[in-house]
Amino acid sequence: GRGAVIWLGLGAAPVRSEYSFSPRLSASLAPQTAPRAALYCTNAAWANVTVEDRGAKLVSGLLPVPGEPRGIAVDVIAARAYVALHREDAVEVLDIAVGAPVGRIRLSPGDGPGEVALAADGTLVVVNERSRSVAFVDPVAQAELGRVQVAEGPSTLLLDRAGRRAFVTSRVSAAITAIDIGNRAVIATVATDPEPLRLQLSRDGSRLYVVCRGSHDIVAYAVPSLAPVARMFMGLGATTLRVDSHTDLIYV
Repeated sequence: GRGAVIWLGLGAAPVRSEYSFSPRLSASLAPQTAPRAALYCTNAAWANVTVEDRGAKLVSGLLPVPGEPRGIAVDVIAARAYVALHREDAVEVLDIAVGAPVGRIRLSPGDGPGEVALAADGTLVVVNERSRSVAFVDPVAQAELGRVQVAEGPSTLLLDRAGRRAFVTSRVSAAITAIDIGNRAVIATVATDPEPLRLQLSRDGSRLYVVCRGSHDIVAYAVPSLAPVARMFMGLGATTLRVDSHTDLIYV
């Protein structure tokens, strides 16, 4: 139920006769990375969360997590990480200051949680892939507050920069659903090109950009109406995109 990362080092190795050398190897326990300096990555196949040190650019921690971990949301101030357990229909709560589980939030049987995010009011937003829903969870009380239904095959989750509105792509039904987090209500659902993969907001939040597996365009939608307003040709094969919040440039 616990894991450790060992760093191996190669010390000075005097060369002999230009073709042989005597290496001196060292092994040490990786130093714990402070939450503010760490990146967290879920690994579904290995059933763990790896912790990476931003400065050293090395893996410094390993947190075993059962149940096919998918999405993760990190609250640095509270030193908590919330990991969606796809196979367990639950969210694991981790204390990232000590690297240990401290609780589990049960969802409904058959939910299959995927991506998660923390809203501005502290609510945990969870996309349930199998039950076609988005759940709103109180991470302190570790209880579900409510949920809304979305289009079939929900996958990607994006919160606006204010953390008050969520956008969910549905690959199977080729749609995007906009959700008011505070009121726990669906604002709108619109059709997209086949298999929407990723979405990003423009710098001012007035446009939502979407790439789809079955389209050669980046499509821009107006926010909050989600009316399509522009198409930009890029060719097939895009898998993700990112908008630079300083320059408004789109990277695909």
